[in-house]
Amino acid sequence: MRMRDRKRWKKVISLCLASAMCITLVAPASVQAAEENSTLTVEESTQENSEEKQTETEEKVVETTVDEKGKIKEQEASKQTEEKNSEDTQETEKKTALTSQTEEPSKTAKSRSAEVTSGQCGENAYWNFDKTSGTLTISGSGAIEDYDTYYDNGGPWHSDELKYAIIEEGITEIGEYAFYYCVNLEKVELPQSLRTIGKGSFFSCSSLNNVKFPNKITNIEYEAFYGCSDLEAIDLPESIEKINESVFGSCTSLQQVALPSGLKNIREGAFSGCSALKRIDIPKGITGIDNGVFSGCSSLQQINLPETLTSIGESSFSGCESLIEIKLPDSLTSIGEGAFSGDSSLMDIQLPQNLKTIKKEAFRDCDALVTIEIPKSVTSIGEGIFYNCSALETVLLQDNLTEIAENMFEGCASLKTIEIPESVTIIKENAFRGSGIQEIQIPGNVKKIGNEAFRYCYDLKNVKFDEGITQIDESAFDFCKSLERVELPETLTYLGDTVFYDCNKLKKIVIREKVSHIGESVFVRNDNITIYGIPGSYAETYAQEHDIRFKPLSSFYQATFKNLETVEFWQTYYKNPFQALCKSGNFPHYLYMVANDTSFIGKAELASTAIYNGSDGVRDMLSSSTSVKQAEEILVALLYDQEEEQNELANVEVAQEWGSVLSRSYEQIAIAEGSKGSLDNYGLIQEYFDSNEFADTMKKSGYEGVKKELLKKLPASSKNAVGDMLDKLETSDILADSLDIIDVGTKIIDLQQMTLDNIYQYNLMVQLDQNYQDILKYLSESCIYDVVKQAAGKLYKLANSNLEEAQEQLFQESAIEAGVWLGEEGYNKLVDSVWFLKLFKLSKDAAVTFCNTFFHTGETIERKNAMRSMTYIGMAMSQYVLDNLATMQNLKGENRLDEAEEYAKKVVVSTRTLWKARVEGEKCCQEITSAFMPGEAKVYECSKRETVMLTGLQELLFNPAKVYKEYWGVTASFACPVDVEVYDSNKKLVLTLEDGKEADGKMEGLWYETYYNPITKDYGKILYTDGSKNYSFKCIGQDAGNVNAFFDTLTEDGKVTTQKFNQIAVSKGDVITVPTVTNSDSISYTVTKKDGTVTNSQTALESLENGYYKAVEGIALAETVKTQMKTGEEQILSVVYTPQDATIQEVDWTSSDEKVLTVSGSGLLKAVGAGKATVTAVSRDGQKEASVQITVTKNEETSGILGDVDEDGKIGMKDARLVLKAAVGSEKLTDVQKKAADVDKDGKVGMKDARLILKYAVGSIREFKKSL
Repeated sequence: MRMRDRKRWKKVISLCLASAMCITLVAPASVQAAEENSTLTVEESTQENSEEKQTETEEKVVETTVDEKGKIKEQEASKQTEEKNSEDTQETEKKTALTSQTEEPSKTAKSRSAEVTSGQCGENAYWNFDKTSGTLTISGSGAIEDYDTYYDNGGPWHSDELKYAIIEEGITEIGEYAFYYCVNLEKVELPQSLRTIGKGSFFSCSSLNNVKFPNKITNIEYEAFYGCSDLEAIDLPESIEKINESVFGSCTSLQQVALPSGLKNIREGAFSGCSALKRIDIPKGITGIDNGVFSGCSSLQQINLPETLTSIGESSFSGCESLIEIKLPDSLTSIGEGAFSGDSSLMDIQLPQNLKTIKKEAFRDCDALVTIEIPKSVTSIGEGIFYNCSALETVLLQDNLTEIAENMFEGCASLKTIEIPESVTIIKENAFRGSGIQEIQIPGNVKKIGNEAFRYCYDLKNVKFDEGITQIDESAFDFCKSLERVELPETLTYLGDTVFYDCNKLKKIVIREKVSHIGESVFVRNDNITIYGIPGSYAETYAQEHDIRFKPLSSFYQATFKNLETVEFWQTYYKNPFQALCKSGNFPHYLYMVANDTSFIGKAELASTAIYNGSDGVRDMLSSSTSVKQAEEILVALLYDQEEEQNELANVEVAQEWGSVLSRSYEQIAIAEGSKGSLDNYGLIQEYFDSNEFADTMKKSGYEGVKKELLKKLPASSKNAVGDMLDKLETSDILADSLDIIDVGTKIIDLQQMTLDNIYQYNLMVQLDQNYQDILKYLSESCIYDVVKQAAGKLYKLANSNLEEAQEQLFQESAIEAGVWLGEEGYNKLVDSVWFLKLFKLSKDAAVTFCNTFFHTGETIERKNAMRSMTYIGMAMSQYVLDNLATMQNLKGENRLDEAEEYAKKVVVSTRTLWKARVEGEKCCQEITSAFMPGEAKVYECSKRETVMLTGLQELLFNPAKVYKEYWGVTASFACPVDVEVYDSNKKLVLTLEDGKEADGKMEGLWYETYYNPITKDYGKILYTDGSKNYSFKCIGQDAGNVNAFFDTLTEDGKVTTQKFNQIAVSKGDVITVPTVTNSDSISYTVTKKDGTVTNSQTALESLENGYYKAVEGIALAETVKTQMKTGEEQILSVVYTPQDATIQEVDWTSSDEKVLTVSGSGLLKAVGAGKATVTAVSRDGQKEASVQITVTKNEETSGILGDVDEDGKIGMKDARLVLKAAVGSEKLTDVQKKAADVDKDGKVGMKDARLILKYAVGSIREFKKSL
């Protein structure tokens, strides 16, 4: 019989004896004496070592001797003087005998080495322990027997003094737990004859630091080296084909592992908890990584996986906190549950194209992961795979995905938007719960949204449903506190309970006719909700039963999209004038300013403003006035000039919300009061609160005016009851709660202390402030003239801070208790606290004076700076208008009308600002040319023409009293000693502009002005007409002279095309007749002398693009361009124009590779990375271009480019990885690299820098800003 088998028999016998011992303790003495003489025969045995056992109540040593004949004699020696015979003691003995074998050896057990220093440990294996040197020697042949972790406490040599083990040649196997918990064992020498290391052989040998495995060893069993916390490196020989479970688990000092190339299997937990391990290379041939193999390897930074790998098991790499990236092989088809969970530094992982399965929580808590693409091959996704990935911003899903799994994106706070593929049929429970989603479109193939799918999505503002969904389950959108409007599709039939619970901003919801079930508490804590639906439908019945306001579906569309309708009106009827306003090239002040700033004089002017810097901005060299301050005043004046129009727009929006709140609150109070008479004409009351009349009255006369107007509309029988109810409404808690829901800006609403009118006005001010802030923010980011950019930025910051200060100051409890809101004092205080109202109020006279006289100051440079500000404000605003228009049209095309309305509002507001900037820019132009540039008479005349055109555009766009369905604009100007007569299509005289008399005005489809030209010292006449009205003109000579005339026509794309006739001689009484003026290609004229003789007739006049301006025939880059640059260098590019006096001397610049060269709109070229790139200049009309190729080499003397940490001239994933490694201490950067890595400019390199660089690399951001 093998020694190992004998050992197993010994264990069985020991357990039996332990049971017998318990019986002996309570047996009569005679029985005990008989049993002492009894014998038990077993197969051949040898004498074994004594065994130790300890319990909580007593210590006993049971020595069992097995003689050569197989007889067993049991002797019991008690260390205590009294024997305990109670049943409790017996039970304790039984439990002690079955104590787990894996417990740490008892510290009170006898050390067998104190008694025995040598013996047999296998059939042919023997041991000898030298206590003096702490050295154990095992010799012989064959296997070292297995030992038990409790009864044996490991091998017989177990001792705290054991430090060095030598296993000599001939030994082929180390038995189970042979060196179990030999905590001071430092080194073991293994023989070449060794083939197997048994289970737990060196378990928790915490001082073992060096093991050299023999070349032919084939098997290392379960937990063989588990807990060897001083073991730093292992090199497994080629003979090993399998690494068993937990073999090296919790080897916390293990840093280096060399795996054999022929390895075929790594079993569960093989290296789990190896917290010092930094790198692992998995050899080819491995097809699967078992569960938890590298879990808890918190220092692991690099993993190389073979192309043979097909599966990664459960939690295989979980808790690898230092792992930044991992390249998964193309062969991989399955990722197990929690495989990478808790890998908080993992930034970059690309899923292979053959991947089919991603199991539950595979990437849970990967806090650094920013972007992920799910390949098309994936057919199965487990729940919560991206749970709590707080930095995840971009997710690309493929169109074969059929479901959004449970908890898939729960807690992804940075995920703002996601495109759900058309193939998805269900969004499961908690799919986006607590995520940062702001908008989402549900495709038509989705049939069901599960419980709490979007719960706690506090930033979710818009949900768009395509037709197809039939069921929305319980709590799907509850606590979505930013959700304002929902339009449910026709296909929906089921709306679960609490779906929109506590969506307290949700005011309007469309519920279609097919809906047959709505949960009982769907709209709890949504007191301001209105259901829009089909009269007679289940939705109406539900609304009535649950005391919710109901309106016909048609009214939902009628009252909602006012701004959208305005912009569409412009695009339908006034597209050409609108586009003309947006084209900067149509306006002389822009063309003149651009030409000026590219000239020598203009560059000197711009340079002068850069030389002298004041505490609040750039100072002008001549006047010493602050140009930034001047730009601020211009912006304030622009906004003040249109305050009334903006106020009206804001009033409409605020009134819509308030009307809904007032009518709903009125109904609730009347029901609570049981006042039937006050509800008899409730429909009429609703209609009034929804009307524009309410908005006008509330603004002008306040709530008292509203009550008076409403009572006038009611029959006498209802007036008293309604009047009483309106009085109660004014101070009711129900109204206060409803006002709080619509977020009027107040922190506390107490209508017993506050004035309702003041709250309304404050709400209106908040709305106004938002309109202005959006414009200022865009200018502060996009205007290319730095002076305006700075000014807008300062005003934008002021707008935000002052409004917040006003709220803090005026809506705190102490202010209410002190009676601040009583009377006008509180209101005046509020006005003084809101930035733009304060500016307008305190400097109204100054602002008006500024608008009228600012451009008449004495300094040329100051006038040019004013015009320059207007020019660049106009440029930026025109782009802002067009950008928002394009977004609006795209959203409308996708039927996302709520969002389209928001962008339409931006278009309407900014178009007014743009119009004002154009008008003031032309006024500047006229002042400058008339006062200082007498040679620019044509510029002055053209600017006057555009001013009259702008006057007409104001009427058309902002006050359209009549729709001109076929409108197009023609501006005619006459500079000569003549009267101008205007005839309608019936040849009837409708207007005469007399020479020598200044006049301006308008009539149907016609705007006109007679002005004095200080340059030419004569009078000009300008008419802006509707080309569809077929007006004609006659010029009647009043004196001898030459007549000059210009005709500007708006083309279909909004471009101004000019025709003219010059130097036509006339005498008093001569007539120049211009027949019907249209937008045709040519305009004709006839000259008739006083005696009736026709002396001149032309049908095709000279046509010049942009009037008097000379077109660009060609451009070239100046010879001074340097074609060799080093990183960090800059140069200014210059363009040579043909002809030299071309009017529009302006180009657009582009670089073929912005990672090598960047170029600004002004031609400032920067070398940012090594390589080659082509810089191209294109004329503004897009017809002419010039280019040059420039080579950039690395500049060794300069510091690194921000973000380019690896100094390769590019900013990419490699840079992000380097920074992350530096952040976790695994990479050292040079000083130059540190400077490049610190992209957030906080003086240190950290995780934030790594994430910003990653965002730049994937295109999420375009530049690094100091504070994000």
